[in-house]
Amino acid sequence: MSNPSSFSITLYNHTGVTWGKYATTPTNGAAAQANGQAAPAVNTWQNVSVADGGSIAVAASNGSGNCQGQFMFEDSAKTTKFVVQYTVPNDSGDASVTFAADKDYPASIGMTDAWPDDLSGPSLSLSMAVYAGVAVTEWNSSNQARTAGYTVPAAGNPYKDDNARDVVNSMFQADIRSPNAVKHWYDQNTRNPYHPADYSGQIGGGGGALVAKMVSLWPSIGNATTGPDYPLISFLADFLVPTDTSQAPLVMYVPTLTYNGYSNGDDKGPIYGLTGYTAYPLAGNGTRFDSNAVQIFLTLFLAGAHFVNIQTDQDFQNVTDNANQANTGRDLYQAFKDAFADDGSQTGRHRCIGNSHYVFHSPEVNTQSWYYGGQMGEWASSGCGLLLSCLVGPTANGPYNTF
Repeated sequence: MSNPSSFSITLYNHTGVTWGKYATTPTNGAAAQANGQAAPAVNTWQNVSVADGGSIAVAASNGSGNCQGQFMFEDSAKTTKFVVQYTVPNDSGDASVTFAADKDYPASIGMTDAWPDDLSGPSLSLSMAVYAGVAVTEWNSSNQARTAGYTVPAAGNPYKDDNARDVVNSMFQADIRSPNAVKHWYDQNTRNPYHPADYSGQIGGGGGALVAKMVSLWPSIGNATTGPDYPLISFLADFLVPTDTSQAPLVMYVPTLTYNGYSNGDDKGPIYGLTGYTAYPLAGNGTRFDSNAVQIFLTLFLAGAHFVNIQTDQDFQNVTDNANQANTGRDLYQAFKDAFADDGSQTGRHRCIGNSHYVFHSPEVNTQSWYYGGQMGEWASSGCGLLLSCLVGPTANGPYNTF
């Protein structure tokens, strides 16, 4: 005799529209009921009312096998559908709850107590936040664009209702981080600096939603001072351009690259030539910060760029930029440790057991690095910010720079 299976899913509406209709199409098991109401006939719309910010519970069972099928919501204006597909096995095997990725229902989800990799049967109970997704584009070999999937949009306040967690987790869906999402950016002609590939669809150098949020936290440019990302952003801003005017502001140097084609040999991948560096002074002319340079810094920072703070005397010996050749003497690695407690909190730091950046001769991994925040595990957790993988460490055992 087959085992029973069941599921109960509470959906929180963050789509910006009111859901006014509900329908279900079971493949195995009973039709899914919404808010305890009798399940409608298959593929027949039932009236509901779930306002933006509201929630609804959907449940179904199968006494002799898997629960499988889909249910959907339509907004009151009948312009958008949100289609949830589910499979719950009648054993401890993998379960799945996903949204159909289609332009007619561009939905993305954030799970409050699990994530798709962690779901299993035979009894499934979870909560999901539902968003109108942001399309992420990829390109085929003929440079034709298609939508690879949808990420969660950053809200005006991403620290409310765990939106920041949902944004970050949505970027790690399998379809979102396809190599084809990057290939389009290989050759950017004369763009300086090169624009990073955007797995979120929202970095958008020069004013995307995520950059705009970080700008709002940047001292003397923005006016926001709360949220788990603020301590790190304000720390970086104060290190780059100290409020103490006796300390020299820093200059960001970004590589100037030329695309030299693609190699299909053993070293398969894009080939670039380094033609120099472009200086972006972080300090403004008459203002504390140069807002354009800050925008560029944050765009690269959010996209995962690698930064090095040059702070050893020997690395200043061959500097040819006479205006910026003096060593400031500021140690970013030590300053980071001084600013953030080793307490594993969302606004503290925690040890990186080992990484491959600037591997020391002994040991064979860099064991002296620290992560900002308390994020651990494979998925972003409740209460987190948007900046969850900032790693800070020394480049050598002896006199070091900071990466």
